Amino acid sequence: QCSTFFSKKDLKILNFSINTLLSDIQVVQIYHKPNIYQGYERRPGAWSLIAEFEVQCLGSGAPTVLPLDAFEKISILEGEVNAFYITFVSEKAMYTSANHPADDDIDSNEDIVIQQGVGKSYRFKATFQDRRWNGAVQYEVLNQ
Repeated sequence: QCSTFFSKKDLKILNFSINTLLSDIQVVQIYHKPNIYQGYERRPGAWSLIAEFEVQCLGSGAPTVLPLDAFEKISILEGEVNAFYITFVSEKAMYTSANHPADDDIDSNEDIVIQQGVGKSYRFKATFQDRRWNGAVQYEVLNQ
């Protein structure tokens, strides 16, 4: 899953949860880059690997919360744009089908906007425009 996050306030990204059909142990990697992902879907050198860990996937209908200590928390200032790519190291899929453009907003509130994004095969290979972000981001608002 590869998606762009727009910050409406100063935020600190604390954690993610993912939705997957798998119910076994998987190795997960999280990549981050400032700005949008578009144009960088197949350019691993533009991204920073911020986490790699094992997680017990909980399967359909149960969000898999990633370990809280998996990565150093990332601060995003108001008005900044950041991209995250969360992937399994295996070739197993982690995606949800979509029928909207990748740059459509799929979730937003007064703090953050998350774009639909795209699906990716492991380590910056194929890009799937018909797949979208399916997870949640845990964050805190800074300077309140």
